[in-house]
Amino acid sequence: MSVSPTSRTVVQGQSTTYTVTVQSVSGFSGPVTLNVKSLHWEHSWVYSFSPATVTVPANGSVNSTLTLCTTGQSPLGTFSNLYVEGKGRADEELVDLRRGDNESLGISR
Repeated sequence: MSVSPTSRTVVQGQSTTYTVTVQSVSGFSGPVTLNVKSLHWEHSWVYSFSPATVTVPANGSVNSTLTLCTTGQSPLGTFSNLYVEGKGRADEELVDLRRGDNESLGISR
């Protein structure tokens, strides 16, 4: 799974988007549900995926758009470790994909 771009800056109270690409590994195909984890300021932002669940084709990839909306109360600064998580099933075992570490969001006035 990849997230592009790896860094964004947004004005406080505005929104920004990322493209999340989920790729098939070892022929995996099926639905993957996307989520955001590990943002330290969860009380001051809202996120959505479009679509929130993607169907990954075998040996292919699929995109989803992640929209992060800040509020007028969102703290200013740069927040790293924006984790995007995808959960699906392969052979009845839960597949947990996580992408993060380098993704960040900067909030300015």
